[in-house]
Amino acid sequence: MKNFISNAKMMFSKAIQSAQCRLEIARSVVVYTVMVVRLKKLHPVRDALKRESVCYSLRANQLALQLATDKLNTI
Repeated sequence: MKNFISNAKMMFSKAIQSAQCRLEIARSVVVYTVMVVRLKKLHPVRDALKRESVCYSLRANQLALQLATDKLNTI
């Protein structure tokens, strides 16, 4: 009986971790899409500082997406 409860706890923990990873992947994809649209709307010269900020956000979301996918693969 204790073994059954222990296995159930472990499976529940893995289900929560995979749900968190999927949520992080979905958030990264949505934010990445919004940032790409914002980047396309900015002028290359006049909005140089804004473009740099948006590009930084893009790279951060790409990294978050990669980390979440790697974590999901290891679960």
